Amino acid sequence: MLKRALKFIPNNPALIFSLAEAYQSVGYAEKSASLFRLIVNNNYKLMESYNNLGNIERDYGDISLARSYYIKSLSFDYTNPVVIWNLALLDLLEGKYESGWKNYDARLAVNHKPDQLSSVPYWRGEDIINKTIFILSEQGIGDEILFSSAFNHIIQISKHAIIMCDHRLKHCFSRTFPNAIIVTSLNNINFKDIDVKIHAGSIYQFLKKPPTSYGFLKPTNKNTNSNHNKIKVGFSWRGATNYKEMKKRSTHIREWERLLKHPHSDFFCLQHNISQQDKNRLINISPNIHFFSEVTDQNNIDELINLISSLDLVISVTNTVVHIAGALGVHTWCLAPRNPDWPWGIKGKKSVWYESVKIYRKNADSWEDTFSTIATDLNKLSANIFGSK
Repeated sequence: MLKRALKFIPNNPALIFSLAEAYQSVGYAEKSASLFRLIVNNNYKLMESYNNLGNIERDYGDISLARSYYIKSLSFDYTNPVVIWNLALLDLLEGKYESGWKNYDARLAVNHKPDQLSSVPYWRGEDIINKTIFILSEQGIGDEILFSSAFNHIIQISKHAIIMCDHRLKHCFSRTFPNAIIVTSLNNINFKDIDVKIHAGSIYQFLKKPPTSYGFLKPTNKNTNSNHNKIKVGFSWRGATNYKEMKKRSTHIREWERLLKHPHSDFFCLQHNISQQDKNRLINISPNIHFFSEVTDQNNIDELINLISSLDLVISVTNTVVHIAGALGVHTWCLAPRNPDWPWGIKGKKSVWYESVKIYRKNADSWEDTFSTIATDLNKLSANIFGSK
C-alpha cells in the first residue's frame, strides 16, 4: 500500500519514512537503509532516521558505524532515551560495562509505566543495611534469569529484599533465594515497608562488572540417573518469536542432522512450541531423541529446569534454554549469530555471565562451519569420556 501511494505522491518524505520502517521491521535491511539515507538527504526526521540507520548497522555487525549513527542522532536531541539505550546496548556488547550499565537505565524512560511504587525512591548504591529494597522484574524470562545472578549481593547488603518475578519463576526463585520474599505482582504489597526500589537490570551499574556465576539457579531435584554409555544432550534450534529476530537467531533442523546422529549421545528436545512436522523430521533423523511436550518455558518451567539440570550437555541457539542451563551450571554450547544480543558479546568463546557456557559464533552466511566445529568437539568429548573414535 505504501509503495502504491508513493507512485501517486513520489518523493513524499513521510511515506518514504514509513516504507523504510516497514522494510526494517521484516528484515529487509538494505532496502530500509537506502530509504533512510534518502530521508536524511531530504532533512526529514533526522534523529529517527540516524537512529534507525544505527540499528541496521548494528544488525549487520558494524558496531563502529552503528555508534557513529547513534551519536549523530543524539546531536539532534542529546536526551533521547531510545538512542541512549541503543548506545548502552553497544557498550554492553563490547564489554564496556561501566558506561553501558549507567546508560542502560535509559530504557526505564522508554518503557515507563506508572505503578503503586512510583513514590518509592530508586536505590542509587547507598548503604541499605537497615533498609528494605524491592527489586522489580522486567523484560523476558531469559533476562530475568540473567539479572538474578546479582540478587544474592543485594540480599546480603540489605535488611530485607523483596523480588518480583514472572509467575513461572516463582518456585525456582523461592528455592534459589530463600532469604528473600518472592512475589509475582504488586498486589497485596505493603508499600510503607519499602524504603527503596530498583529494576533488576539496573543493579549491575553498582557492581561494575558481572558477578562470577557458579550455577546459582536451584532445581527442585537433580536427576543423576543417566545412561553411562551415552552423553545426555539437550538441544534447541529456534529462538525469538518475531520474524526478524527468529531469522537472525534460529537454525533449521536439517543443520542438526549430523549432530543428532551421533552414536554416543542421547538427545533431549528442549524446544518449545514444536510442531508435529518438526517432530516427524527429528524422528526420521534419529530414534535417540526424547520429547517432553509438557515441559516448556511457556507452561512448566520448573520441570524444564529439572530436566536441563539432569543433562550432561546442552546445545542451543541464544534463547531461554541457554540462560537456564548457564544459571544451573550445566555444560552448554551456545550458537550465537554474527550480530548477537548484548549478553553474548561480539568476540570470545567464553560467556561473561555463565562460566559453564561456551560460545560458538556464526562467522559466515550459514551455520555450516559452526555445526562442523560442534560436531568435532562432540566427538572429542565422547572420545574423552568413552574412548570412542
